[in-house]
Amino acid sequence: MPPPAQNPEMRDSCREAYAFFALVFLLSLPFWLLGAVADRQLMPGLPLSSLMIVCPVLAAFILRWQSLGSRQAVAFLKRAVDIHRLRPVILIVPILLINPAMFAVSYVLQRAAGVDMPLPDIQLDTILILFLVFLIAAIAEELGWMGHALEPLQRR
Repeated sequence: MPPPAQNPEMRDSCREAYAFFALVFLLSLPFWLLGAVADRQLMPGLPLSSLMIVCPVLAAFILRWQSLGSRQAVAFLKRAVDIHRLRPVILIVPILLINPAMFAVSYVLQRAAGVDMPLPDIQLDTILILFLVFLIAAIAEELGWMGHALEPLQRR
């Protein structure tokens, strides 16, 4: 077996990974600059630069479109909502409920311990909007890093 530097598959994996990281960096620059010059936040503690969360999936989509064509690039995006890949499908329920359940348990335990906690002000419309925004952000990040970058890194 040739040394790693001479192995064509390794070189291609490295090139693919480097191209992805460089493209994510370049796509992120405008968001960093926007965050640096704009004195605004999307919500408390969330600067405008956090919009760069779309950069990993955008970079992966661009690279797949370039190397594999439009059909494969779109198929890549469809993987994010393919619940049939999750086995068993019943796992979707605990996956979606574990975070809210942990917050509820934490709140109850703190109240029981005597911590002065305000009563929760639950606004269903705000919760649903934030759920969708953070779900889309998580999908965008996971598709880019785990769906695209992980494979060439593991081959390397």
